[in-house]
Amino acid sequence: MNTSSKKVCLWGSVEALAKTLKVPVDDLFAWCGRKKRFVTEEERLIGAKYRQLKVPHGEFKELLRKIDQQLKRCPIPNYFYGSRKGVSAIDCALVHLHSPYILKLDLKDFFPSTDYRRVSNSLSQVCDKEAVLKLLTELCTFQHHLPQGFPTSTTIAELTLIPLAQRLFGMCNQYGLQLSIYVDDICISGSPVLLRLEARILRMFQEMHFRLNLKKKELRSKQEGIAVTGVFMQNGFCTTKPKFDEKLLKKIWAYELAQMICDSTLAEDLLGSIRGQLLWTRQLDESKYLCFLSELRQGQMMSGT
Repeated sequence: MNTSSKKVCLWGSVEALAKTLKVPVDDLFAWCGRKKRFVTEEERLIGAKYRQLKVPHGEFKELLRKIDQQLKRCPIPNYFYGSRKGVSAIDCALVHLHSPYILKLDLKDFFPSTDYRRVSNSLSQVCDKEAVLKLLTELCTFQHHLPQGFPTSTTIAELTLIPLAQRLFGMCNQYGLQLSIYVDDICISGSPVLLRLEARILRMFQEMHFRLNLKKKELRSKQEGIAVTGVFMQNGFCTTKPKFDEKLLKKIWAYELAQMICDSTLAEDLLGSIRGQLLWTRQLDESKYLCFLSELRQGQMMSGT
């Protein structure tokens, strides 16, 4: 298992960066000034949650994808699940499925609070050339912070968290605990020793200058049940969250009503959202998925669609 991060230098100059990306140097600098015209704000379903994203388009999106592919050459510890290929939010949650206790932590305003300077410091782990750092930081930030929605942002978020994560992993390794990090969601689980380590863990965040959303902090036993990255786990069983189920059912009813009043635009929008949520449900709980699907089909039959 890869549990440490080794500093690498991906590019020795701006020219080397441009050559790797197959983009002229002048074009890279030009994108710094015109990127705003290629970014829109959109609400999208990510896992089980809707989030406001800054979404790049066209050639700028393609450029960011190329940069992200290069950034991924930097080794990332295996307890990070956000940007690793072949793993998902569900895999992240399942790390903790059979643990007696789970501590769930959420970084407060992580993306907006990850400012230009912190992004630059994070990228210095993959390149120590000032000119390259400045150019990359300018391309990968928006409105002076790390934007949620850019292809590069999850990878940069993980680079930002590596120093903190290494301290957390060292403690977890010492006490036989499990650690997972999914973007700004951090979970630690294991034996009852976790109960007396909670204060120490919280101090680590403070010492590394990361703010926690204390309203979202949870420490629960597996009997009580807890949701991790959208997955509700209780006594070794995983499914969708109760609130998620409630919202999905209401959305299905709203879709049925839209069909009855012949509002095809609203019905189409709702159906697209419902399909995304049904896909998430199916990955976690096949029986629950079939129940929701049956409810949807009954509504379609009643409305004659």
